[in-house]
Amino acid sequence: MKLTLSIPTILFAALISLCASLAVAQERPIRVAVYDDEGVGKGSAKLIYKRIQDNPEFVYRVVNGEDIRNGVLDGFDIVVLPGGSGRGEAKSMGEEGVEKVKQFVQSGRGYMGICAGAYFPIQQHFVNIERRSTIWVRGGAKLDIELTELGRKVFGEEFSGLLKCSYHNGPVVNINVDPNGKKVDVLAWFRSETAVGDSTPGIQVNSPAMVFTTYGKGPIITISPHPEGTKELHSFVPSALKYIYQNISDDVKAENAKVEITSKSREGTEEEAVGNRQ
Repeated sequence: MKLTLSIPTILFAALISLCASLAVAQERPIRVAVYDDEGVGKGSAKLIYKRIQDNPEFVYRVVNGEDIRNGVLDGFDIVVLPGGSGRGEAKSMGEEGVEKVKQFVQSGRGYMGICAGAYFPIQQHFVNIERRSTIWVRGGAKLDIELTELGRKVFGEEFSGLLKCSYHNGPVVNINVDPNGKKVDVLAWFRSETAVGDSTPGIQVNSPAMVFTTYGKGPIITISPHPEGTKELHSFVPSALKYIYQNISDDVKAENAKVEITSKSREGTEEEAVGNRQ
C-alpha cells in the first residue's frame, strides 16, 4: 500500500526534527579548541583551559598546528589562541592551518584571542582593526581597564569602575578603520598604560583593551591584556566564551553537535607562562 503524506504532515515532521536538533545543540557543552604549539607561550594554553576545565558547560581539547591542518576543528564551536607570538602561532599552523582557522570563523564558528591571539587576526587580516604602532614591546604591568556597557553585559555588572588586569605587550589598536568593514564594538578600555624602551607613550590610555566583532558569520572576541592570568578576572574567560557561543547561529550549533568531540589536554605549567610577543 502506498503511503501518501500531506504537506502539513511533512512540515510538522520537519519542524519536530529541527527542534530536536536545536535542543541537542543547546543542551550539550560548548566545544572549545585551545591552540598550543610553537609560538604559544609556555603554560599560556593551560592558563585558559584551567578556567573552564571543571565547568560542565564546556568541553575543551588542546590542539596543535598539525591537528588544525588535519581538520580537527570540525565539530568545535570556538577556537582560542592564547598568549605567545601571533606570528609564531601562524608559523606553526602553516598557511593551510591559518586558512582553516579563517574558514572556521567565516563559516559561523567562534574565535577568541588573548594578547598574541589578539594580534593574530590583525596580522592575518580578518578583523577591522589596526595597530597604533609598529613597536610591540611596551612591557608588563597591572593596568587599569574599564568595561563598557556591552562589556558589563558580557562579563558581569559586578565588574564596574576601574579594574586591575595583567598586561604584557598586547596590541594597542585603532578599530573600525574601514568604514565599510565589519563593525568592532569595545568591551573594555585601557585607562592606564605602560611604555618601555622605544614604545610610544600616550597611545594606550583610552584605547580598546577588549573588543567584539565578526568575520563572515563568525563571532570574535579579542583581548589585549590577560584576565586569564589575573585572579580577580578569571571568570572573564568562560564569560567571553559563552557570549561568543550565544552569537553562533542555531544551525551551526546543530551541525557541530553531529560530530563527536572528546576532551584532550597536554600538560603545561601555569606558573611558567611567559610574556607575549607580537
